[in-house]
Amino acid sequence: MNEFKQWADYVVSHIDVDDIPSYIFEVSQFSGCLARIFDVLGFIPEWPLHESQKEALYGIAYIRGIVKIHDYELSREAALKALEKNPDVSDYFRRTFPFIHYELNT
Repeated sequence: MNEFKQWADYVVSHIDVDDIPSYIFEVSQFSGCLARIFDVLGFIPEWPLHESQKEALYGIAYIRGIVKIHDYELSREAALKALEKNPDVSDYFRRTFPFIHYELNT
């Protein structure tokens, strides 16, 4: 939740105030259960990824240590291999969340 709020604060500080969707301000102040965040947003955001890109996102999650090996059916090794094959996913993640740092060689 902390990183989600950081992202909202980042958006507020880097985008012209007239271009910021109103839900961003609500997200930055949100203190409820993360499962209820879509009620604040008013929609469920989607990024149309092909399967290998989704697996690459798991690779980022494994590197960051925010998942346990048993949390996903995809192994750490397979996720890291997908991340290696999809550097665009890591690039997009770093542009979207520049305040989150991780090392790909971990």
